Amino acid sequence: RLIEEIFAEACKYPNSVRIVYGIVPYIYFLAHVAATVYAAPSRWEPFGIMALESMAVGTPVAASRVGGLSETILDLREHGLNGTGLLVPKDNPEELAKAITSLISLIETENVDELRVLKEKIQYPELKNLLSRDVGRKIRESCLKRIEDFRWIKIADMAIKVYNIAINRRKRCKQ
Repeated sequence: RLIEEIFAEACKYPNSVRIVYGIVPYIYFLAHVAATVYAAPSRWEPFGIMALESMAVGTPVAASRVGGLSETILDLREHGLNGTGLLVPKDNPEELAKAITSLISLIETENVDELRVLKEKIQYPELKNLLSRDVGRKIRESCLKRIEDFRWIKIADMAIKVYNIAINRRKRCKQ
């Protein structure tokens, strides 16, 4: 029943909304590549791998400020052009909608002749200051750069450093 309701609602916006589901892994990759923005309206999220998957193809994320999402996504309002998306309070569909439309407006700057038209659609004052012809490209680059912090080689290096610190502290305590 819920799936039927979702499809019925999506059908009202055939040029804007796509529902992607299935069990073939590549369909999710293609969905991330094709998306302008990824929405993650989680109530609870221990890590946020789906946000990282989105950022890995340069797609910014509008997400609830919960758990791992608040650590993996860098909010554009706080980090400027180093940001990778927008974080909003959980269970707040109005704020999530605002974040999604604002991100779409920022990303679409390359396709619009007059930036002032987009400026009116962006609902966060902090984001209006970021508006420029290449802001979409810069945000996508920030997403790709951010994902590097979560590569296995980087995580392994960090783990080794932590173990070395622990070993050195233990040695000092024994002396």
